[in-house]
Amino acid sequence: MGITDATALAALAIALSFVIERVTELLKAIYDIADARLELCHFWTRRAITIRNFVQLRMRALEYVEPAAIAGFLEKVNDVVLGPKQGYHGTIPTICGDLVRTSAIRLGAKIIGVVLGMIIAANLSMDLFAVFNQNIAYPGLGVALTGMAMGLGSGPIHKLIVALDERRARKSAEAVNAS
Repeated sequence: MGITDATALAALAIALSFVIERVTELLKAIYDIADARLELCHFWTRRAITIRNFVQLRMRALEYVEPAAIAGFLEKVNDVVLGPKQGYHGTIPTICGDLVRTSAIRLGAKIIGVVLGMIIAANLSMDLFAVFNQNIAYPGLGVALTGMAMGLGSGPIHKLIVALDERRARKSAEAVNAS
């Protein structure tokens, strides 16, 4: 495939990743409506209480451990519940039904996006690795990885395309230098 074909496939992959992002946002909005109508707040509060009890049991097990190790455990809990970019560095984990719900919806949206991306990539036989002359040992793995990247959104697919293009350019330069 030439540069034009690679560019067209990369543009299609980015466009489809935007579509997948919008579909997952639409599904999240539909779920929000269903959640409000069915009053699932009680379910999420029970889940938060279950997580709280789990963290409390772990904290009791860590009672005689160095505070630095406990801080690491609490950071992991906060990263899962609040997200790694929230910047909360307290010593007491914040767990509530809304945060548990948000984490579950975020995870569910990523899973749905990856599945949609893989389905689209498989149906269209989109293999960015093959287009950028990257040999993969297993047939179909390039299509699956392309679908996963598309399903995770436009940011990851863009990073993948840039990395593959840089690697292709580096291989071409090495081939020119070798001859």
